[in-house]
Amino acid sequence: MSFFEKIETENDLSASLTEQYRSRNYKSAYILGQRVNYPTADVLHDICEFTIQRPSGSPDNYRIYTPTTDTYGLQVVSTSANDTALGTGVRSVQINYLDQDWNEQIATIDMDGTSTVTAVASGVRRVNEFHSIETGTLSVAGGDITLETIGTTPEAPWTGRQTLGLISEGGNKDVTAIFTVPEGKEVLIDQLNLSSSNQDQSIRLISNTDPTSRTLIQANCFLFQTLDFIGSNTNVTQKLGLLKFPSRADIKVSSSPVSNTADTSCHVVMKIIDKV
Repeated sequence: MSFFEKIETENDLSASLTEQYRSRNYKSAYILGQRVNYPTADVLHDICEFTIQRPSGSPDNYRIYTPTTDTYGLQVVSTSANDTALGTGVRSVQINYLDQDWNEQIATIDMDGTSTVTAVASGVRRVNEFHSIETGTLSVAGGDITLETIGTTPEAPWTGRQTLGLISEGGNKDVTAIFTVPEGKEVLIDQLNLSSSNQDQSIRLISNTDPTSRTLIQANCFLFQTLDFIGSNTNVTQKLGLLKFPSRADIKVSSSPVSNTADTSCHVVMKIIDKV
């Protein structure tokens, strides 16, 4: 073991034991993503389980509903009557989101089957996580559970209700490979794990972060942070050496497959660290 390998190992071990990174509190987190239905081949698409709403004429590579000024409310609904507070499917869900001041908040909501339930009335800027926290005997969702904006979106060029997350039938967690760094935090990404089961593709970690200074740049200006070409039936692990992303940065994983029938998954390992 070299001197630098020894230092890196000791730092990682210290962080895992004390939940501090260089005397700052942190928590470990991850981003999961999966996609099996690409609209077209050879075009960059965000990795998520559902069709992404986007401005008319724009490619499928926007962060899912990213208003620059306005905020919105959230609601949840299922396609199955089994997903209720006393049902056999998902009984309650949790949403991790950023409020109008970009601070991290958590909302817990009881499901009401095919009846829509208001999750957060207003003041939401981003959604970072959507998963079940209580289930009945099925242990998974009885139907497709969607997380949507309340009403129509107020800010052009988006129109209509936007789908922000999906817990698919038989699942228990949204697998949209997108995350926004909360206010007062920064993210260090340690590792990017990629998998392609059936098609060659180019997969990229993307963020509105300057690649040199690691500072926030223009919203929706997503620059490539990594670039991986992987073959079909291939798994790739890329060590990023704790690549830094600032507060309010949007981070996502996108893929350009050679065929729209590509099956892609990703797993991003990161640390969310207090800035002070």
